[in-house]
Amino acid sequence: MSFKTTTILKGLLASVLALGSLAACSTSPPPFQQALMPNRSPIALGAFDALYHGDLAVKFNNAYQALYADNEVAGHQDPQNPDKIFVKLIAEAKNTIDVAIFDIEEPSAGEALMAARKRGVKVRIMTDSDNMYANGRSGALKPLHSAMKKAGIGIKGDNRTAFMHNKFMIIDGEHVVTGSLNLTPYSMYRDNNNSLKITSKQLAANYQAEFDRLYVKEVRGPNPHEIPFPVVQVDGAVIQTFFSPKGGTKPAIMEALGKARKRIRFMAFSITDEDIQKMLIDKHRAGVKVEGIFDGCMISQYSVYQQLLTKNIPVMIDGNQALLHSKVIIIDDQLVITGSYNFSKNAENNNNENTLLIRSPKVAQFYQAEFERLKKASQTNRVPPYDNRTCSSTESGNDTQLPAGE
Repeated sequence: MSFKTTTILKGLLASVLALGSLAACSTSPPPFQQALMPNRSPIALGAFDALYHGDLAVKFNNAYQALYADNEVAGHQDPQNPDKIFVKLIAEAKNTIDVAIFDIEEPSAGEALMAARKRGVKVRIMTDSDNMYANGRSGALKPLHSAMKKAGIGIKGDNRTAFMHNKFMIIDGEHVVTGSLNLTPYSMYRDNNNSLKITSKQLAANYQAEFDRLYVKEVRGPNPHEIPFPVVQVDGAVIQTFFSPKGGTKPAIMEALGKARKRIRFMAFSITDEDIQKMLIDKHRAGVKVEGIFDGCMISQYSVYQQLLTKNIPVMIDGNQALLHSKVIIIDDQLVITGSYNFSKNAENNNNENTLLIRSPKVAQFYQAEFERLKKASQTNRVPPYDNRTCSSTESGNDTQLPAGE
């Protein structure tokens, strides 16, 4: 058995055991939970208080140590890790759950969704076809997908070459969960990710319109992406919603960056868009303080990392052996850009993506604190080589095509 296979199997059962009390699971483990519990000792955790802002909650993976094995333990043990909130929200659903997710491989997530369906909740999943089947884009479903389908959950793949790269869930037409998190063991416990839970019927309507386009109408290529409520207010935060491909996301990001006056910070899995690169350099030359953190495995010939570095812009490589998977820009301590959108041509022109622009000093403060945690990890952690999934495939949740910007 390969190193990669062994670590994936260990992560699967660790996830199930850690969340068993929250998810409504059967007494005997289903076929997709066949693995051995890793023999690990608890490590010291840096506990973080719940980051609630009324109807807007912000969560970050507890993944600030160098080794992914330590981050896995921390994530499982931390009661504020996003996985706990995800399972709790599903357990509280009464009528409907619609999920648009690039990849779902985590057993606890599947078990929670199947438990919801069993108690009468209508559950539908829109996902990327490449991640549904055991081999390729057709044939036998993966075990977890097969189990969910047998439980009565509707599952559709996008059947496109481009990615169905969204990461959002709508519960009872009122709650939206989004961010950078895929429902995989790696993404939930190893990687740095951000997640938001927003309670707003208007925002839910925006996401429902996009889900219906993808799942019901099967409109998955470039389209106007009509937004019922272009501007939504939630507890003082002013929120704009954008969908890709070609739904106005990049122009909105460029406009926001262009208005920056004091500071731009980013935490990015990947930035390959040359227009964003130019804007960051121009703002730096104009006196705006620009700094950012990149995921180390995405520093390729297509990344803007080297160009920013040569212009004396302080950019760092993350301190996580796994991935810095967030896609976040913070502007002037007031505006947060976040979602599934990697800052690339594919994200704008081809992939199905969702992005929020959130104007709120309070929300920005949460993301500033996360930036500082990742910055400290970058500066102090000693990261060993990693048999990653290794930025050359879409296996187990790695969701950027190579070449990254093309």
